[in-house]
Amino acid sequence: MSVGIARVLAQELPVPAGMLGLSLGEYAALTAAGSLTLADGVQLVADRARYMAAAGQAVPGKMAAVMTDRQDEVRRLVQTIDGVYVANNNTASQLVVGGREEAVDTLVAQLKQQGIKRAMTLKVVASHTPLMQPAAEQLANRLASVPFGPTTVPVISNTTVQPFVAGTVKGTLVRQLTNPTHFGAGLQALSSLGVDRFVEVGPGHTLSSFVKQTLPNAERYHVSDIASLNEVRGALVAKS
Repeated sequence: MSVGIARVLAQELPVPAGMLGLSLGEYAALTAAGSLTLADGVQLVADRARYMAAAGQAVPGKMAAVMTDRQDEVRRLVQTIDGVYVANNNTASQLVVGGREEAVDTLVAQLKQQGIKRAMTLKVVASHTPLMQPAAEQLANRLASVPFGPTTVPVISNTTVQPFVAGTVKGTLVRQLTNPTHFGAGLQALSSLGVDRFVEVGPGHTLSSFVKQTLPNAERYHVSDIASLNEVRGALVAKS
């Protein structure tokens, strides 16, 4: 759906200065930017999910979203508990940890003891942590036969906070499974390219909220259905 909406908007709006997806959303961004075909992108997303599910069954894990500006304290505490890792650096007031179930539970309990009470556990596999190493190995083998081309616009990697490059995109996508994401820093990278208007494509408003927290003066739009698509088209076409 996200790629379809992006293609509709591309027919009427100027070429974007850059793109950014969060985790799985990177595949949609790379497809929308012409590096990956839609057919390859859809199949890769399905295969990636299977690899991650299998890794999660082999070593049960979960994640927890921690809403706090005391992130240095969270990071220090993570380093004292085996089996838990910082997985997503979303904004200056939200990060996500992941790891073995018991390790995440221990971290959440200790955070609450220290007064950091807004920690919500998530029943998902421990993405972007070393627990996904088996999935990363399978993904590396799968990507070996998939062609990637250059992107038509810069697509900022969650892993490197740099634009994807055709020659290294496969390795970067493999590393993404076991390394933390840096979405907030990615937004800053887009801002440095002159981006001051963001369109979130897909269900929910999570990424728009990250923009608001990270770049409060930026314009934000969201498209998830026909009504919001027409609304955004009208607003942006009038400004282009």
